[in-house]
Amino acid sequence: MFFAAPLSACVSALLGVATLVVSGRMSSEQWVSNLTSWWMADTLGIILVTPFIIAWFTPMPRLRGLLVKLSALLPIALAFLAGQIIFVDWFATNVHVGKKAYLMFLFISWAAVTLGTRGVTFILMMTTLQAFLGVHQHLGYFGTDVNDSHLINLWFYILILSVVGTTLACYITELQQTTKHLAQKEQQLRILSTAIEQSLASVVITDLAANLLYVNPKCTQVTGYSAEEVIGKNPRVLQSGLTSATVYQQLWETLVRGNAWHGELSNRRKNGEFYWEAVHIAPVRDSLDVITHYVGIKLDITARKAAEEEIQQLAFYDPLTGLPNRRKLLDRLHYAIALNHRTKTQFAVFMLDLDKFKAVNDKLGHAAGDVLLKQVAARITHCLRDSDMVARLGGDEFVLVLENLKIPDDAETVALKIIEE
Repeated sequence: MFFAAPLSACVSALLGVATLVVSGRMSSEQWVSNLTSWWMADTLGIILVTPFIIAWFTPMPRLRGLLVKLSALLPIALAFLAGQIIFVDWFATNVHVGKKAYLMFLFISWAAVTLGTRGVTFILMMTTLQAFLGVHQHLGYFGTDVNDSHLINLWFYILILSVVGTTLACYITELQQTTKHLAQKEQQLRILSTAIEQSLASVVITDLAANLLYVNPKCTQVTGYSAEEVIGKNPRVLQSGLTSATVYQQLWETLVRGNAWHGELSNRRKNGEFYWEAVHIAPVRDSLDVITHYVGIKLDITARKAAEEEIQQLAFYDPLTGLPNRRKLLDRLHYAIALNHRTKTQFAVFMLDLDKFKAVNDKLGHAAGDVLLKQVAARITHCLRDSDMVARLGGDEFVLVLENLKIPDDAETVALKIIEE
């Protein structure tokens, strides 16, 4: 504004004076002095009035409490009193004139600190009116300035006062806003930090080389490692060896492309215990959209994995003997038939039950019958190859599936071995 004001005022003065000269209302000998006066008046008007208008439409903070209101009015009241002393000769016999004009800079600075641009522009307008009143009445500091400098001294005084006051007020206002913004950011960071520290999920932060920079308390609780033990190290210290290298390759390919990765990893605690984690890793970018860190959020899903495995076991395996059940048997038969059609290999299926099993249950009880079924299941499994299968249909009925038989007689050999066992 301080650079635009003189330029705008110069254009305005040139147009005004040129208009008067062309219209014959001003002689060509007077245009230089009139141009200077016009330019000075326009410049001062712009520098004084423009900040006043801007400040007027700026929302004023609410002043609560009598003490706060009095502290806000105090610099204005003292500035008014000082202006009357300096420019209108109040208490002229008691205050030395030569030392009072610069006191207004003190009140302008005070207003800039406490009241901002609104208070500064108000004091500037009030000081300007007081100065012109003193000039009109030939009183005060600029009482003889009309004759001495044609108001040039007054013009420079008001101009410098305006520049100093407005610049200081804008700087302090910006500094206060920056301080407030930083305080809000600090509060947000404190809230986020508390949320991460109290999170039920493990949170880790690494640099681009995947070296750990931060782990939250939940992470130390899950892994068994303290923060001091893992900070600066690579998360591979947690690897169990059960997760395939392909998974880690896909993980890094996704992160390098700047995308987040989701998946499940099998890790190992400090005490050697294996556990499962659902992992979400996302890149962190700076203001230039450059990746600087990685943030990982992990949930311990060991219990869920165990429950899923138990459900899988109950769905496809007999709870008593641990052998595949009817559903698993049907899946295996479909597979064997499809393999037979494709490769022309032979397989055999035969059923087996126990003689007098009902008598065991009736005489010795069902507990003894259950023990007998477990022993039979173990003995049958011992007689089969790893590629073969024995399933329990229910009661004392078992079904055997023998795959990749070279000759049909091999099935008879296995059957006789099982009967003998």
